[in-house]
Amino acid sequence: MSRHGERYFVTFTDDFSRYGYVYLMKHKHETFEKFKEHQNEVENQLNRTIKMLRFHRPSKGLWNSFTPHSTWNATT
Repeated sequence: MSRHGERYFVTFTDDFSRYGYVYLMKHKHETFEKFKEHQNEVENQLNRTIKMLRFHRPSKGLWNSFTPHSTWNATT
Protein backbone atom coordinates (compact mmCIF):
# COMPACT_ATOMS: atom_id res chain seq x y z
CA MET A 1 0.00 0.00 0.00
CA SER A 2 1.31 3.45 -0.87
CA ARG A 3 1.37 6.45 1.43
CA HIS A 4 -1.80 7.74 -0.23
CA GLY A 5 -3.70 4.46 0.09
CA GLU A 6 -3.26 3.05 -3.41
CA ARG A 7 -3.22 -0.75 -3.41
CA TYR A 8 -3.36 -1.47 -7.13
CA PHE A 9 -1.56 -0.38 -10.25
CA VAL A 10 -1.99 -0.66 -14.00
CA THR A 11 0.79 -0.38 -16.56
CA PHE A 12 0.70 0.63 -20.20
CA THR A 13 3.68 -0.06 -22.47
CA ASP A 14 4.35 1.40 -25.90
CA ASP A 15 5.33 -1.60 -28.04
CA PHE A 16 7.44 0.54 -30.38
CA SER A 17 9.53 2.50 -27.88
CA ARG A 18 9.05 0.08 -24.93
CA TYR A 19 8.34 3.14 -22.77
CA GLY A 20 6.19 2.21 -19.79
CA TYR A 21 3.60 4.14 -17.83
CA VAL A 22 2.43 3.19 -14.32
CA TYR A 23 -0.78 4.46 -12.73
CA LEU A 24 -1.65 3.86 -9.08
CA MET A 25 -5.23 3.10 -8.04
CA LYS A 26 -7.15 2.67 -4.79
CA HIS A 27 -9.68 0.32 -6.42
CA LYS A 28 -9.57 -2.05 -9.39
CA HIS A 29 -12.64 -0.47 -10.95
CA GLU A 30 -10.56 2.66 -11.68
CA THR A 31 -8.68 0.83 -14.46
CA PHE A 32 -10.77 2.14 -17.35
CA GLU A 33 -10.57 5.70 -16.02
CA LYS A 34 -6.78 5.37 -15.84
CA PHE A 35 -6.75 4.11 -19.43
CA LYS A 36 -8.74 7.13 -20.58
CA GLU A 37 -6.31 9.37 -18.67
CA HIS A 38 -3.39 7.60 -20.38
CA GLN A 39 -5.06 7.87 -23.78
CA ASN A 40 -5.49 11.64 -23.33
CA GLU A 41 -1.86 12.04 -22.30
CA VAL A 42 -0.60 10.09 -25.33
CA GLU A 43 -2.82 11.92 -27.77
CA ASN A 44 -2.04 15.39 -26.37
CA GLN A 45 1.70 15.03 -25.75
CA LEU A 46 2.74 12.84 -28.66
CA ASN A 47 0.07 13.70 -31.22
CA ARG A 48 -0.49 9.96 -31.72
CA THR A 49 -3.50 7.71 -31.32
CA ILE A 50 -3.66 4.32 -29.68
CA LYS A 51 -4.39 1.78 -32.39
CA MET A 52 -4.42 -1.48 -30.46
CA LEU A 53 -4.71 -2.76 -26.90
CA ARG A 54 -3.39 -6.04 -25.62
CA PHE A 55 -4.52 -7.41 -22.30
CA HIS A 56 -2.53 -9.80 -20.18
CA ARG A 57 -4.81 -11.83 -17.92
CA PRO A 58 -7.76 -9.39 -17.79
CA SER A 59 -10.55 -10.00 -15.32
CA LYS A 60 -14.10 -10.27 -16.59
CA GLY A 61 -15.05 -6.94 -15.02
CA LEU A 62 -12.09 -5.21 -16.63
CA TRP A 63 -12.90 -6.61 -20.06
CA ASN A 64 -16.55 -5.53 -19.73
CA SER A 65 -15.53 -1.94 -18.97
CA PHE A 66 -13.42 -1.75 -22.16
CA THR A 67 -15.92 -3.44 -24.51
CA PRO A 68 -18.12 -0.38 -25.24
CA HIS A 69 -15.06 1.68 -26.14
CA SER A 70 -14.74 0.52 -29.75
CA THR A 71 -12.36 3.05 -31.34
CA TRP A 72 -9.53 0.52 -31.51
CA ASN A 73 -8.88 -3.21 -31.74
CA ALA A 74 -8.35 -5.09 -28.51
CA THR A 75 -6.72 -8.49 -28.26
CA THR A 76 -6.31 -10.70 -25.22
